[in-house]
Amino acid sequence: AEICRINSTNKTYTPLYRVSRDVTEMLLGADAYPIEDNIILQVLDNDKPLIIEHGVRIDLKEGSGEKLNNIGTRIAAPIWLHGNFFGIIYFSNKKHRKTIFTESDKDLIKLMGRWISINLEEQLSRQELEIAKDNAEKANRAKSEFLANMSHEIRTPLTAIIGFSDALLDPNYSDKEKLNTISTILRNGKHLQQVINDILDVTKIEAGQLELERIQTSLFQLLSEIESIIGMRARDQGLGFKIEYELPLPKMIYTDPVRLSQILINLAGNAIKFTNDG
Repeated sequence: AEICRINSTNKTYTPLYRVSRDVTEMLLGADAYPIEDNIILQVLDNDKPLIIEHGVRIDLKEGSGEKLNNIGTRIAAPIWLHGNFFGIIYFSNKKHRKTIFTESDKDLIKLMGRWISINLEEQLSRQELEIAKDNAEKANRAKSEFLANMSHEIRTPLTAIIGFSDALLDPNYSDKEKLNTISTILRNGKHLQQVINDILDVTKIEAGQLELERIQTSLFQLLSEIESIIGMRARDQGLGFKIEYELPLPKMIYTDPVRLSQILINLAGNAIKFTNDG
């Protein structure tokens, strides 16, 4: 007795499970073999058992049988998976049967094929549910981590903006100190705006609505803005930050400046976040 998975396109079969007088074996991961005699594929013709008695195929329709040489006895039934042909279960013997298959034999092989089909569909449904559950849990964890990171990223520049804004109310502040404070507020405001843009971009990506630009951009201005944002964060942690230019470089490039800034800020921000000594 054997259960096989059939690939009707390239005419191959893969044995999955086999029982004989000597051994019972699982054959998962077995090689695919070419179907040499096409007998197995005949099961595809009809959702009824294929029967071979005394070397003669019993026609599934009304009429005479077909003589098959060097074949003993076989009875087979198809296995379906969600309405698609999956394979067969069949019993075979090199010897001829002394008695013909009864209607009960035919009903039994059909019932076995359907029982295996039901079990395969149940297993597949359980696997699909487990995969969907695992993906949902991963998505929830990723969103929780993202929101936790964004909460920190929002609070940091917002705290600086509020703190330096309060400092501006000090009547003893000199004009130079006020100018430096305003520059710090502006810099943190831009960074906060960028963080919010990142959050909105994630929403657009999930909705499949993110569009990239390709516009003329000043490379040096873009890097200078990144340096003003990242440099402050690095110095706050006692780290150094500098941009080294290997000239010649183009003054203008064609890119999406917002996305390029996001990439470079994320790379530099991670370097600051995950290092203690620069």
